[in-house]
Amino acid sequence: MEIIEVSKLKPHPRNSDFFDDITGDNWTEFLKSVETSGVIEPVVISDRHMIVSGHQRVRACQELSIKDVLCRVKT
Repeated sequence: MEIIEVSKLKPHPRNSDFFDDITGDNWTEFLKSVETSGVIEPVVISDRHMIVSGHQRVRACQELSIKDVLCRVKT
């Protein structure tokens, strides 16, 4: 596990082919959760900082100006 700067994380180019962004009230609730509790589940990334799992968590961090996030690095 490593703490990585959110700005260094890159979205997987095919993520939107398989997953939609959280929207509406669900997004508002998700943001409130991250704001009050932080990112509970680490973001999973490759050794080149490509997001494997956690695109919405990273998006929330960006929107809330959270600079660093806990990541699990998979090789």
